[in-house]
Amino acid sequence: MDLDLIVITALVCVVNLPVYYLLYRLCFGDFETLVESLKYSLKPDIISWFQGEGWDDMAAEFRLAFFLIGCGLLIFGEIVLVRRLSG
Repeated sequence: MDLDLIVITALVCVVNLPVYYLLYRLCFGDFETLVESLKYSLKPDIISWFQGEGWDDMAAEFRLAFFLIGCGLLIFGEIVLVRRLSG
């Protein structure tokens, strides 16, 4: 991995902070929903189903996955774009 790629990745991550925040607000709305999503992602699904929280667990895990994949794809896409434009 060359130094240019490391610098570009770091810059893209920092410059995108407002976009991450917008995506966070879109997916979670507030901090409590984020914490709930993190708790459900750590709890085994079978336990959630036995406790009657299976659908809530699935929705919370989907929100978290959508947020993480969205941020990752944003970084990847911008790095590819910068690399292509810079030659």
